[in-house]
Amino acid sequence: MEYAWTHRSRGADGQLGVGTLFAKSAAEAHFRLHHRLAREPLSIRLAPWQTLRQWLKPGFDTRDLVAFYRAFGRRLERGQAIQPGLEQAQEFVSDPRLIQSVALLAHGLKEGQRLGIALRGAGFPERDAAALDAVGDTGRLPDTLQVLAADLERRAQLARSLRQTLQMPLTVASLLYIGLYFALVFFLPTMARFYHALGAGALPPMAAMLFAFADAFRSHLVLTSVLTLIFPVLLLCVMRTPAVREMWERAPLVAELLERSELASLWAAFATLYDAGIQIEEACRLLHAAATRPSTRRWFAALGRELRAGWPLVKAVPRAGFPHHVIRAVQAADSGGDLVAGLRALADSLTEDVVHLSQGQEHLVRVLATVIAAALVAGFFLLTYYPILASTFSQL
Repeated sequence: MEYAWTHRSRGADGQLGVGTLFAKSAAEAHFRLHHRLAREPLSIRLAPWQTLRQWLKPGFDTRDLVAFYRAFGRRLERGQAIQPGLEQAQEFVSDPRLIQSVALLAHGLKEGQRLGIALRGAGFPERDAAALDAVGDTGRLPDTLQVLAADLERRAQLARSLRQTLQMPLTVASLLYIGLYFALVFFLPTMARFYHALGAGALPPMAAMLFAFADAFRSHLVLTSVLTLIFPVLLLCVMRTPAVREMWERAPLVAELLERSELASLWAAFATLYDAGIQIEEACRLLHAAATRPSTRRWFAALGRELRAGWPLVKAVPRAGFPHHVIRAVQAADSGGDLVAGLRALADSLTEDVVHLSQGQEHLVRVLATVIAAALVAGFFLLTYYPILASTFSQL
């Protein structure tokens, strides 16, 4: 795990500067600052808050990465030099991790590294590095950067729609969680003392249990308050574990959405690589390395094997096990005589499928979110007002 480190340093021109580095240790941060970024370290300190933010939201900020890819692509399209463009990117990018990676990329290219090696060394996504490395010497680099930017923007839009849909139940859950804490600390103990002062007889079992729990909760207020604060953090940690993420991605609706989204991205990259003159077997190897879902990795690995065995693409795709809608689109592209245009149409079609699926799932998630919010309200009532009503009616 990498930590965030704030630093004061002096550049080669003698100017002082401050910034943030990401490294596994202070020694590694010192090495990167001095040897990779050509700055003299004056002080390096751990940044706990920035480290926590990076852990909660790993990777680059999507908007900044899209802006970088597009600006970088436009600059290359105009035939301008790479190094000044990378220096300018460090000024308009706000994500400190991306700023560091752009600086490391500039350093790697300055040392004569291939683009793919420099991108991987700078921490850019493997899929992006593989695609850009494959077209680095073909003149298709600006187009590929624009394709990657469009794919990232589409993925960000889907994630944003999902967050907006889940915002309501999460807000309700947060407010009820806070309300439950105050009910256990103030409301329920007060009502328990009230019934005790009235000399109430035997209370209903559930009400008596909740009153006793509230009394115990208030009696150890420091410990219970700390646990109340820690519980949401622990829950968030659990939700971010690979096992929970894998369970979420295996849900049928989510799996189909993610599968089609990745297929759209990879077939668009395949068309770009094919148009750039890259051997399709090599393109399959790069896309297999870039894929993140087991199914797509399996399909592109099998496609590479079938192509090496001598099968043409139109025959290799069904033999590799791709879904029927992909097979039909590849066959249509082959019969149309323009394979590149057909494959781009396939990617566009898959993108439209992703949009329609996301819209349908957004409606379903809204319904589920409303049901969850209602269940949370009912649970809050059960834990707070039910003991009062049950105790009152039991004394009538």
